Amino acid sequence: MKSTTIPSTTGASPFARPLRRDRRGVALILVLGMLAILIISAVTFAVSMRTERAAALYYANNLRAKQLAYAGLARAMEHIRLDMGSNVQAANAKVYPAWDAQSSFQWRTNMTLITNLSYMWDTNMTLITANMTNFASSSNPIFIAESLSSSNPVFIAAIPPFIPAALTGSVVAVDKACTNASPANNTWIYYHNFVVSVVSNQGGGFTTNRLILGRVSYLIVNCSGLLDANLAGSPTVARGLGASPAEIVLNGLPEFSVGGPGFFLNQRANIDKRYEMLDELAALNLLPQYNKLPENFATYSGAGTNYVTANNTLAGPVFLDANITNLVANRPAITNAFGQAGLTGFGYGGFSKPDILYWNLIDYVDTNSLPSSPIYGVDSAPCFSEIVVESVVTLDTPGIGPGMRNYRVQPTIQVEMFAPLSTTSSVFTLDLNCSVSLVSASVPGFSMASNTVSVPTSNAPPNTYAMAPNMPTPLLGADEVAAQDINYILKVDRLVLTNAVDNVLMDVLTAPIQFSITHRTPPPPYAATSAVASAEAQDPRFNAYTNDWVVRAGDSRGTTNLATVTYLAGLPNGDKDVVTFVANTNLQVVGELGYLAYDKGRTVRLCGPNPHRVVDTFTVRTNAFMRGLVNPNTRQTNVIASVFNGMPKDQYPGGPSNLVTWLVAQQIETFFMQTNTWASTNAGSNAFLNVSDIGKVDYFSADDDLTRESFVRNASGLFSPGQNLFTILVEAQASPGGMFNVLPPRQRAIALVWRDPYTGEFVIRSLKWLM
Repeated sequence: MKSTTIPSTTGASPFARPLRRDRRGVALILVLGMLAILIISAVTFAVSMRTERAAALYYANNLRAKQLAYAGLARAMEHIRLDMGSNVQAANAKVYPAWDAQSSFQWRTNMTLITNLSYMWDTNMTLITANMTNFASSSNPIFIAESLSSSNPVFIAAIPPFIPAALTGSVVAVDKACTNASPANNTWIYYHNFVVSVVSNQGGGFTTNRLILGRVSYLIVNCSGLLDANLAGSPTVARGLGASPAEIVLNGLPEFSVGGPGFFLNQRANIDKRYEMLDELAALNLLPQYNKLPENFATYSGAGTNYVTANNTLAGPVFLDANITNLVANRPAITNAFGQAGLTGFGYGGFSKPDILYWNLIDYVDTNSLPSSPIYGVDSAPCFSEIVVESVVTLDTPGIGPGMRNYRVQPTIQVEMFAPLSTTSSVFTLDLNCSVSLVSASVPGFSMASNTVSVPTSNAPPNTYAMAPNMPTPLLGADEVAAQDINYILKVDRLVLTNAVDNVLMDVLTAPIQFSITHRTPPPPYAATSAVASAEAQDPRFNAYTNDWVVRAGDSRGTTNLATVTYLAGLPNGDKDVVTFVANTNLQVVGELGYLAYDKGRTVRLCGPNPHRVVDTFTVRTNAFMRGLVNPNTRQTNVIASVFNGMPKDQYPGGPSNLVTWLVAQQIETFFMQTNTWASTNAGSNAFLNVSDIGKVDYFSADDDLTRESFVRNASGLFSPGQNLFTILVEAQASPGGMFNVLPPRQRAIALVWRDPYTGEFVIRSLKWLM
């Protein structure tokens, strides 16, 4: 039998197909590769998520720190409000801070109860509060820190460019108070989130757990008494009546002792234009034209126009439009404002003071020279000052009978006129009517007819002038040998001055003035005899009635009436002269109202213990918010002096221009410091509550009234007690998980805050975040 061989299936062959388990090995490699990719992706995703989570947490913590910084700024403003009062009408309120720098340290030590930012209400619970005064102190100084060895001086880098050099000493003093306090440097205010667990709704009590959200610290610097770096001074505007902050003269400030302020003023006007915050000005001050950092400047001061009335209410000033039509239409408001200024009751002739002042205001600004009334109007026209009777008896021959001689009696009436400082040329008609009656029966009587003359007048301030119309010369008979008296009474029955062009009464005497004249007939050799008597107006502006005149022997022609000097010397709170001024154009500053008269020897009073408050109750500005004004309560030296430096110290605008020197301006600043106690605005305080209070300052009592009032008239428009400006630096630190790390998330900011002390309103002018 033939055998059969079966081929082996296990033998290797180049043409044999791979086994299945080999294919499974490749798949394993692929699976492992995919797993590796997935693991790498997962790790990458986890790392990415962790990074995103950290970034989100960092952002959240920094956002929390920023929100806490806002809370710290709000707390700082509340600090100011609690210190100064909700507004100037509140009890024990202040119009100006009694400090130059304060911090959150003062808040913590002065406040006995701090209400937490977060709290909860429940139907069975009251508002949850906590006393945080001694809770958790920090060992790190917060402010300027005199020693740089501190590990965390928060504001040391921010202080120099943002805080005026005049105030850094006060900031250092605040830092000392913090450093020496117990617990040390406890300047942080902590914010917490309270979690409340109610044990029983039936009043069984509750527990609280607090989680620290973060803490804030702040520094407040009072910049209210500084000059506005954007508006003070000008390279082109000269010092005048104080209508604009550009008139403030800066050449006495220590910042500009090298070369003066010219470079700064030109740089600001032509290149810089404005400074948002003081650090911009500080950068400019590093130039060679300066010798130090800004000392007496701040930026963006502001003030409203309110004032406090006599009954402690707020009011706004009345605008005095230069348009006569508008002034007439606004008469009720103007007369009411005069009353608010303390000018109430009745003035000359029983007329209302506000009404007299209103019409004299019209006289002051209108362009004509026609007084509103010949009784109480005061315009740029002459008015009667003195009436002088000069009587001369001379021998006249032949006689009229045996043993008789003829004598000629020649009385002459001379009317001296007074004019305000500013007058216009015109032609006036003087209507003078006199009557004569004899007292000695032995001498025949005679009479005088009315005498009217036309007198061309022109006057340059401050001169006076006289007009002397000739009277008829009666002929009298007397004994040839024996001397005898010739007595007669001369009455000025009518004295009227009329503008010959407009036929308007300028001045009038409403009742006769009587002169008693006594002569002795001259015996041989018959030399002439004379007698002089005069009637002098106590105040030539108000001379309509007989009792406004004093008749005496002699006269005061060419000088101030003796009757005027005597009257003013015995007049309490009155002027010491009757010199006045009429502008015949619109008001430039409210202080010009000081020229307005309302009675004999009495004008609107700008100076003295109780000045009339016209510079508060009126305004010539159209805006309700003013910038660049100076707070008269400032304690910073050189600021007040800069306001008065170069000011015209004259009786009237356009006068001889006696300019105030820097030395005199510094004396005035001393007077300010002596007058002001910076106390509360309540009774007994000497703080400048309104602008009119600067009239209480002793401005060189040796000067005459108009010159002394120039310090108020030409400077009041540059002051405002409502100018409160604060620089606030805030540091806020968040606490992740309720803990503070070595470098906690933090935000720092600096803000310029304006506050109106009259209303209590706050305005954040600028906010800058610091690195």
